[in-house]
This record gives sequence, C-alpha cells and structure tokens, in this order.
Amino acid sequence: LEAAVAEVRSQLGAGEGPKPAQPLVPRTVEGRKGRILIVDDSEMVGHVLQSELTSRGYEVFVADSAEKATKIILKKPTRPDLVLLDVLMPNVNGEQLCRFIKGNSLFAGIKVILCSSEKPEELRRICRDAGADGFVTKEAVLAKVLANDEG
Repeated sequence: LEAAVAEVRSQLGAGEGPKPAQPLVPRTVEGRKGRILIVDDSEMVGHVLQSELTSRGYEVFVADSAEKATKIILKKPTRPDLVLLDVLMPNVNGEQLCRFIKGNSLFAGIKVILCSSEKPEELRRICRDAGADGFVTKEAVLAKVLANDEG
C-alpha cells in the first residue's frame, strides 16, 4: 500500500495534499482510529483491502454499492476520513459517487481516492472531472498487498 499511497501523493502534486512523511489518513484522528471506506462491487477486493488496512490499525468499512456507501458516509459515527472508490460499479458508478461526496459541504474533510482497473489516462480524467483527491490502479494496490503476504 505504501507504493500506492506514494503514487497518489505524486499525482496530488507539489504543495497539495499531505506531505510525504504524513499518511493520507492518520491511524488516529481526533482520538479515534482513522476510518477508511472501501467501495467496490468485488467482494474479494473489498475483503483483501479490508484485511490489510485493519491490520495496519485503521477502522475499515466495506460497501459493495454506492447506495450502501452513502448510508455509511451519512452516519457521523461511521463517516470515513478516506474513501477508496472503485469506478466501474452498477447503478451509481464511482464517478457519480465521488461528485456527490465532493459536492456536499458536510463531507468536506473526506478524501476520495479512485482505485480502479481503468487505464491510468481514463482514471486521471475521471479524477479531474469528479474532483477526486487522486487515483491508483487496482493492480498496483493488489500487487503490493500480495507481495507483502508472500514476504
């Protein structure tokens, strides 16, 4: 995940977003665990990422649809600090959900990182158009997680 986070940081550009020594989401935020919401219609991807992030000390929620994700985001006790968001989902896609999150002042502090199998050029466009904080390819994230499991 460190490589994926470094990739996201490089996309945020100099002077924007967190400094390299700071994680995108601290492990503790305001006296509680940092919260991450994984939104992906693939149960396997959600489970793998949840296991990895939970083991790193984060409170992790998983939603397999934009509708379920919205319910988690709307409740203050489960409102995430970061959303790892798949783009290709049925009904409401990741780009639409990102626009909803970024367009609502209640959610101003939530960072949204697109995590998808889309080509980087397409992810860059969606990221810019939807107002996401960055993107990472799903392959890069899963490869890093699997490499950590083997070591």
